[in-house]
Amino acid sequence: MVFLDHLKINLKVMKQVIQPNDLKLLLNYVVLVLLILSQSSCFQHFYQTNSIEKSDTTVLKILDTGNKYFIVHTPTEVFALRNLKVDSEIISGDRDSLSKTHARYLNPASRTANRFPKKYAEIIFSEVHLYTWDSVEEKGHINLAMHQIYQVDAYGPDKKADKNSKTLSIIGLSLIPVVIIGLGVIAASSVSLTGVVVPL
Repeated sequence: MVFLDHLKINLKVMKQVIQPNDLKLLLNYVVLVLLILSQSSCFQHFYQTNSIEKSDTTVLKILDTGNKYFIVHTPTEVFALRNLKVDSEIISGDRDSLSKTHARYLNPASRTANRFPKKYAEIIFSEVHLYTWDSVEEKGHINLAMHQIYQVDAYGPDKKADKNSKTLSIIGLSLIPVVIIGLGVIAASSVSLTGVVVPL
């Protein structure tokens, strides 16, 4: 009788602690969390700045061969530079206001693994950032001496960060059915236990 009394008490406690409705709610929460985590990785892409500490005529000429959008950073302002021309000593071009689409990623958090939505890839990868310690007073056509440029950033994809993100996404998505099956087994066990009738 003592054993049966203990068994009835244990079943009653399990019934109170793990109810089918509670398991269903828990299942919904777990699946929702896993979906959010997996989706946040699935649709994220990363860029790196490809920073060059010292400006170089050859590098700038190579960068200028593509459809690039040049952005000049001074201590007080940021602006676009169009119709760029590069010679051995001078970088020249027409000063222009910065477009809203190119104002999103002016200050990356680090040189690598900077996150961005895929729809902005073409915009980001077209940007070349020129940094100078000097103020630029000209309002129209401007000339910058090569030695005034202390850093050049040519944004590009960060393949290592993209690969890591893809791996985490696959792991997250693969865990969803495992968790669902596991919670389903627990729920089924709970239901069967609540239906046990212990003869006295």
